[in-house]
Amino acid sequence: MTWQQIKYALLLVIVILVAALGAWQYYHTSSPTHPDALWGIVSEKCVPNQLQRGDPAPCSEVNTAAGYGI
Repeated sequence: MTWQQIKYALLLVIVILVAALGAWQYYHTSSPTHPDALWGIVSEKCVPNQLQRGDPAPCSEVNTAAGYGI
């Protein structure tokens, strides 16, 4: 293998690694299925709206006594 072939092979490996790292970072940080996403909506929007206005929007129902929101 010549020095130029080694440089191209090394460059190819670096490009593949950078692309894989970029894809992993994109899918890892932009995942819409964050484990606390639903709790954030219910606790930060639905419950305060129910308590302040009597309207649980964006939820359809909030029952603070029973501890659930739909």
